[in-house]
Amino acid sequence: MSEALDSTYRNNINLTSNLLTVWKSKNDKARSVPLTARAKGILESRQLSNPERPFPYKLWQVENVWKWLREKMHLEGDKEYVPHSLRHTCASRLVNAGVDLYVVKEWLGHSSIKVTERYAHLSPVKLVQAVKALEP
Repeated sequence: MSEALDSTYRNNINLTSNLLTVWKSKNDKARSVPLTARAKGILESRQLSNPERPFPYKLWQVENVWKWLREKMHLEGDKEYVPHSLRHTCASRLVNAGVDLYVVKEWLGHSSIKVTERYAHLSPVKLVQAVKALEP
């Protein structure tokens, strides 16, 4: 979450090349992630109201809103419904769409493929592709 909150249009977001660059991640490695058309549209519209930062909020503000949302959805007791679960959703969707695990690893900035392998079981598509590779 801090990667998003710390991002600025000047240093991290390139709307021309459709890339979000994280210069210092949790594992101290820089990485660039392509923006989906939807994400780019959101960042462009947010830039109109704040040309410096797309998310001009403090961590405590985001945590308060998340707490409020959990209460509204009656999920106060669900310890797994945290902002980090958004990353899990992203990884799951990528894997289910047949995206290679090494690409998912880079996208999410995992330090090792072992971390990403947690999502490998989600993709029956890979098994179907393997069968096709063995067919004449």
